[in-house]
Amino acid sequence: MTNGATYYGSLTDAATGCQSATRLAVTVTVSNAITPTTTDTTQDFCLIDAPTVSDIQVNQAGIIWYTAATGGTVVPGNTALVSGTTYYASQTIGGCESATRLAVTVTVGNALTPTTTNITQAFCAYNNPTIANIQVNQANVIWYAASNGGTALAANTPLVNGTTYYGALVTGGCESATRLAVTVNLSNLCDVTLNLKVALQGSLYGTSNGLMRDNLRTLNLIPLNQPYSSALNMRFTHVNGGGAEATTAAVLNVSGGNAIVDWVFIEVRDALAPQTVIKTVSALLQRDGDIVSASGDALVVSNLPENFIVAVKHRNHFGTMSANAVTVDNNTVTIDFTTMAMTDFYTLPGNAQGVPVVTVGGLRALRAGNANYDRRIKYDGVNNDRQMQGSQVLSHPDNTGQVLNFAGAEGYFSGDINMDGKVLYDGANNDRQIILNIVVTYPLNTGTLANYNDLVEQIP
Repeated sequence: MTNGATYYGSLTDAATGCQSATRLAVTVTVSNAITPTTTDTTQDFCLIDAPTVSDIQVNQAGIIWYTAATGGTVVPGNTALVSGTTYYASQTIGGCESATRLAVTVTVGNALTPTTTNITQAFCAYNNPTIANIQVNQANVIWYAASNGGTALAANTPLVNGTTYYGALVTGGCESATRLAVTVNLSNLCDVTLNLKVALQGSLYGTSNGLMRDNLRTLNLIPLNQPYSSALNMRFTHVNGGGAEATTAAVLNVSGGNAIVDWVFIEVRDALAPQTVIKTVSALLQRDGDIVSASGDALVVSNLPENFIVAVKHRNHFGTMSANAVTVDNNTVTIDFTTMAMTDFYTLPGNAQGVPVVTVGGLRALRAGNANYDRRIKYDGVNNDRQMQGSQVLSHPDNTGQVLNFAGAEGYFSGDINMDGKVLYDGANNDRQIILNIVVTYPLNTGTLANYNDLVEQIP
């Protein structure tokens, strides 16, 4: 039919075959709803928003969607959009639908779920970790408190112990439809790097450049396995780990300022009860005073609180300890015992109070002379240290004559006070005379007594 045309109808009598003399005039109007319009015939959506056909943008109301440009099946408005599909829209006006349908192609984007190396992550509570500290392998990840829905958490939101957080990756304006779940655990005991520096009086003898001697290393006398245990003395009792440290020949082959001088014994003590040891570890001392792990790397000690006291001991030197607790900062504690003021060292109370360290060439150093591993340095009297030296000289396998002036007692001996690789009881530069000098020159030994009995290690 033609819009606006008039058509004429006649009736034919079935009996006579005659038509109407006067015809019926009918004028027709042919209507056509216009094709719907849109601002974009290629529209993007995000899967996380669960887009449906009713979300396709058109400029008119009353739209019907189909699966084809003509004919086809009506698509309900609540039908989920399928990425890459073209949908066809018509509108109905005055009971008529558009003869030509609007074609709209949709893309439903979905960012991949982010990934992580660990879905259960541990953090140090006293480092005040936040959402930004959760480890993921991608950038542009936002976090939620729920697996779907909810409001994104700010990056500076503090982590809560035992909480599961859900991460979504944002790509091309879309978030992951499936979020990554990460559970966080906060601990008040954490891994801490101990940057410690100390000097030994014995290995500073004969030096002038601030570097300790490494004779024990050059003579291949330093054992691969750490030497400390309660069998030496209860002062070297390991607590909560420690005792199994072992180094390698490669570490001991390093020369220069980082060359190894000897093993040392580290105690971490309670901040409020300095007599209580909460952790021990054996470590290596370098010529420049740095203390490193048995592997030659930074000394990282696990399960430490935020505040504690540090003591450093050596097998034939007195140990020393900081007077005040230190606070962990960014998983690190730094103490330089070689430059500390005397007032920063711990001293025993009352009559037992003494001078905690000795000063050698401007460096604070652990006091040498403790050949028998106990808490006193003595030249004369019961349990004096020169007796240990004599015993080590006489019992040396090469000292077949068992003479005290034997000059070949090479080895890893506590009586080797100057740490040159051999213990000498008599003769030039002997270790016995070094102990005597240490005792008689001790500042509190005002009578310069050889049998002075109050040279005591200043550690509780």
